[in-house]
Amino acid sequence: RPVRPSTPRPTRPATATPTVTPAAPGASDDDAARRARTLAHLMETVLGDPAEAEAALPALVRMVRERDGNVDGLVRDLEQRAVGPRRLAGMLALASIERLGGRFDAAEQRLRALLDDPAGRRDPTPRLRLADMLRGLGRHADALPLLREAWERREGGDGARALRRDEQTELLRALRDTALAQDDLEGAREAHRRLVALPRE
Repeated sequence: RPVRPSTPRPTRPATATPTVTPAAPGASDDDAARRARTLAHLMETVLGDPAEAEAALPALVRMVRERDGNVDGLVRDLEQRAVGPRRLAGMLALASIERLGGRFDAAEQRLRALLDDPAGRRDPTPRLRLADMLRGLGRHADALPLLREAWERREGGDGARALRRDEQTELLRALRDTALAQDDLEGAREAHRRLVALPRE
């Protein structure tokens, strides 16, 4: 019997095997070093000017939490560093961490303690931070006296820091809004008049 010639099957195109480029030696070490430098920079910012610290702290907390799973080590580090010239910044940072974590009672206690602390008496930031937190919690009646005291002390004196122009602007806005929340229309009008009269930079 004649043999039928076989029909050649079409050949499939060869599938290219994906190549995996190995990580460059030391890449993970470079990332770790970069993170360490960033953390060190954020910590220095937090312990420096309180005006810049408030913006840097959430990033510092987030990076530490991603690395450690909690902020216990950061809290211990800040407690150790909150001495001498850095006491005020360190204590403010600890209060902010407590506030971020929802521990409002602890944050309030720390900030009120700063009001009687020599470092806190020389700077208006603890009073402003405490008033801001209380306003956020709806405790306008508790915040209003703090805001009024901050305005009365705006010029500094006796070694205390005077409020910057931007701080005065924010304080007057807070005074106006808090007075309105307390139905103190005259107080709100007075704060607004002062805000309008404030010299522009």
